[in-house]
Amino acid sequence: MGVWRWIVVAQVKEGSENRGAIESVARVVRKSLLSVDPPLPLAQKRRRPVNDGWLMIDAGEFAVHVVSRAAREQFFPERRLFVA
Repeated sequence: MGVWRWIVVAQVKEGSENRGAIESVARVVRKSLLSVDPPLPLAQKRRRPVNDGWLMIDAGEFAVHVVSRAAREQFFPERRLFVA
């Protein structure tokens, strides 16, 4: 078993990754995770811009990866069959 019990891979719409879509999705995910009671312990926010098409949110027992299509195909090839 890896570091997390489970992971979520969220791919942004193709073509929107260079217009802030990854950061926008990450903000919504962080806000949602912090609004549960009790709030989930999240790692500090990343302060530099995303330029590799991939941002990860560590939520303790699970991780949320917000990725571009190119990053998903490169780093998560085994999940290629599960994306519609």
